[in-house]
Amino acid sequence: MPRLVIDVVNGWIDQLGPCYEHVNRSRECKRIVQIATEYGFPEIPSAEAIRFRWLQAYLRWAKLAKAQATKQNEVATTNHLNDKGDETSFDAPQVGLSVDAAWSRKKQLLEYRGVWLHNGSVAFQCGPILSGSNNLGEFLAIVHGLRLLKSKGLSVPIYSDSQTAIGWCKTCRVRSRAARLGQLTGKRYLQLTRAMLWLSRNPQTKPIRKWDTENWDEIPADYGHK
Repeated sequence: MPRLVIDVVNGWIDQLGPCYEHVNRSRECKRIVQIATEYGFPEIPSAEAIRFRWLQAYLRWAKLAKAQATKQNEVATTNHLNDKGDETSFDAPQVGLSVDAAWSRKKQLLEYRGVWLHNGSVAFQCGPILSGSNNLGEFLAIVHGLRLLKSKGLSVPIYSDSQTAIGWCKTCRVRSRAARLGQLTGKRYLQLTRAMLWLSRNPQTKPIRKWDTENWDEIPADYGHK
């Protein structure tokens, strides 16, 4: 029953969330939680989880609407994000920012960081933080890296070994089971919400490339926990 209730709320938000662009989402999310509690469903997702889901639904609709109006521009953006560089090269790139994440299932802790390719220095590091997953960490690391590059005015590529996280950045949709089932902390939902908002407001100008582990060895930002 708890899983069914969560699926019902998520389904309603996915279908109708885009219709309510200008409402006070925080207020409405609290109302949903309040109504569910009154009807005896304490397993309902938190207000932060509902707001995160609502934003995803709206951004997905907005992306589809924009694609229909500006199809040519959307194709160019998609191709840019899918740029993997020269996959036939056995030489690892020397310019750019690499990112990686480490998720400890035993400790339920997440950490991620970015490392410059030209000198191996750490560009940023976050964690350990409560709740998450490896792909969520990779996604947050990519967005963190994009924000860093923009703030420094740098036009270099970002490399990640997670095709899943790269896809989430491309679609601006986090398809995480943990996030969908309300298993993250409130702070983590807020962090993901801010990341998606930033992506939606900042058109991608930096290529996000897949790190070729087979030919280039482990990504420089790797934590070495394997």
